[in-house]
Amino acid sequence: MPKATAHKVGMIEQAMGLLKHGDAPGAEKLCRVVLRGNAKDAWAIHASGLVAHQMGRQEEAVAKLTEAAKLAPGQPEFWNNLGAILGRLGKMVEAAEAFEKAVRLRPDDGAGFVNLAMAQERAGNRSRAHAASMRAVELQPEQAEAHAALGTALRGAGRLDDSKKAYARAIVLQSDFAPAVAGLAAVCEAQGDYAGAIDAYRRAVALNPDDAGMHSNLLFTLFYDPTLSAEQLRAEHAQWNVRHAKPLYPTNLHHVNDRSPERRLRIGYVSADFRRHSVARFLEPLIAVRDREKFEVLGYSDVVNPDEVTTRIRAACDHWRVTLGSTDADVANLIRRDGIDILIDPTGHMGNNRLLVFARKPVPIQIAFPGYPGSCGLETMDYFVTDRLQNPEGGDASGYTEKWLYVEPTSRCYQLDEGEPEPGPLPADERGYITFGSLNRPIKVTERMVGVWAKLLGQIPGSRLLFLAGDHAEEGSRRHLQWFAEQGIERDRIEVVASQPRDAYLKLFHRVDIALDTFPYAGCTTTCDALWMGVPTISLVGDTYVSRVGSSVLEQVGLREFTTDRFDRYVEIARAMAEDRAKLRALRQSLRERFAASSLVDRQKMVNAWQTALRWAWREWCVKD
Repeated sequence: MPKATAHKVGMIEQAMGLLKHGDAPGAEKLCRVVLRGNAKDAWAIHASGLVAHQMGRQEEAVAKLTEAAKLAPGQPEFWNNLGAILGRLGKMVEAAEAFEKAVRLRPDDGAGFVNLAMAQERAGNRSRAHAASMRAVELQPEQAEAHAALGTALRGAGRLDDSKKAYARAIVLQSDFAPAVAGLAAVCEAQGDYAGAIDAYRRAVALNPDDAGMHSNLLFTLFYDPTLSAEQLRAEHAQWNVRHAKPLYPTNLHHVNDRSPERRLRIGYVSADFRRHSVARFLEPLIAVRDREKFEVLGYSDVVNPDEVTTRIRAACDHWRVTLGSTDADVANLIRRDGIDILIDPTGHMGNNRLLVFARKPVPIQIAFPGYPGSCGLETMDYFVTDRLQNPEGGDASGYTEKWLYVEPTSRCYQLDEGEPEPGPLPADERGYITFGSLNRPIKVTERMVGVWAKLLGQIPGSRLLFLAGDHAEEGSRRHLQWFAEQGIERDRIEVVASQPRDAYLKLFHRVDIALDTFPYAGCTTTCDALWMGVPTISLVGDTYVSRVGSSVLEQVGLREFTTDRFDRYVEIARAMAEDRAKLRALRQSLRERFAASSLVDRQKMVNAWQTALRWAWREWCVKD
């Protein structure tokens, strides 16, 4: 090897060593030296792409790794690294293409097929994900990662029992492999087994206690457990806060924002759900209908697959930042540089959250918008948005680390879309029997709730239940069908359907006379959807925020009579409604109009109340020492 070439190779190897030890600036200097001698050196360009990635310059990283792969297309590691970074940026189709090229170059690389399987799954190519994961298992039958990838592919395909077996095999091979245990938890969720999901998430957190996202998954799942008190939920969230957030709290908190109380405010919204998602349905009106002279809005988007809702929200913002793939520290610094006055989190501990950005307190005021079903437990979150129907003034706030920020008369505004299906005629008139409907996620349906519904079905001869069983109708409903059978309800009285696209989902209400809400995790968007389609909902009221959301929605439409805090009364209300066809018919014909005239849909009224609350919070901060 010529001396110059050996020197160049040595410098690149040295640069890669510096990268492994976190010294990206030092590695970048060495890459520049090599590139000054040869601007088309593929290895130096590849290394500089990894440098850019480590320094948070993701688009530059993709460009450099793409260039390196084109200059030296026979290097599988170039394609693997490109695929990995594309995946972190949410560009899953492109990531899958890069991994495909890597495995073609190295067809015996089991780890490469694992990468390919995971990318194909996230890109929605389930058959390809299954094929890649099967190949990974064939090449590495004793590797936990291969079996976990197979479990994920099978879960996506709806083969939940087979998915469980694959994850279990991965755990047998490597008992401390947390991703497999978390995958097992996700299968339990899909099967409506909150207890199994909680148990698996606890095991996964114990195996990987530094994984804040894994711990967040556990916290969100706890809300489905009817045995946990508000105090227990608070204690669980406090553990997350101490473990993951508190070490990031700024030691010298100082914000230089102009304290003029009436000036135009810069409001930031941080979310991965600026898309077809229930959170966006309530968030979009606040952005689109605001007073632009008084409020400037910046969106910080972690959306993986943008859609038409993303396009609308982006157009409604004054500025749009794509933060997908950026570290929490980099996002916090960006928000600080943008001079945001008030930062909004609609996600809490739900998937792809950015709570560790909020832990760094980059702005004077941070507000939790009601997307998450309770307090996130973060001490740096200043306010929790609510209304007096869900959190009565003077009520017990011990479950919250945030102060309550009241937005009246309702803390939510439901986004109506044009061209949605009209309510249909009362199904019972055509069928001759009453059809109840449960269109919430099956994990919300506890064994006790099934017992209550079974009692109701037993009191209404010939009645049926339309049960939405998530993405996987057969395997997602098995537990619930067994519970119904144990209560003496025949299988042919339960109609199981899988999740549908929105238009088809709304048309399911054409087959429902009365909707049945869940407890303790009540429905919000689902209840709004039912009312919009002319279907009254019976809801139980508890002592937690999430168990009061259904009653809050119903009260806004003048349907308090359909809410109760007793299980026996819940059955009585539903039975009385089932026996009063004339009232059901009248509601069917009037509910959409009533709903459309309510505060839940009055965008301008909600936005005015929202902006009043924001201004109040800002004035409070302006007079603080």
